[in-house]
Amino acid sequence: MTVWLQLIQGNYPNYTQLIPTGHKSRLTFLVEELTRAVKTVQGMAKDGSGIVRFRYEQGRLTVKAVAADVGDVETSIPIQLEGPVGWIGFSSKYLLKYLS
Repeated sequence: MTVWLQLIQGNYPNYTQLIPTGHKSRLTFLVEELTRAVKTVQGMAKDGSGIVRFRYEQGRLTVKAVAADVGDVETSIPIQLEGPVGWIGFSSKYLLKYLS
């Protein structure tokens, strides 16, 4: 096997501006329930980008995956929320590794 590399001139992107330095919301939930919810939607996430999206609001976390050609699937788990409602997305593969 041969691998060819080429050095590209330029500045490396400032990825640190994408990572929050603090948080406004705190969610409390059972890890087992989140793991089960992510596994439920993971099949659809694999058909798409591999991303699962979370929408959190008072009392509920909705876990959703979307595949452009197939559709979407979602489930929810109970949570306790301190702070404003919001949303975030994660790679289902890496999230499940972290939760295990």
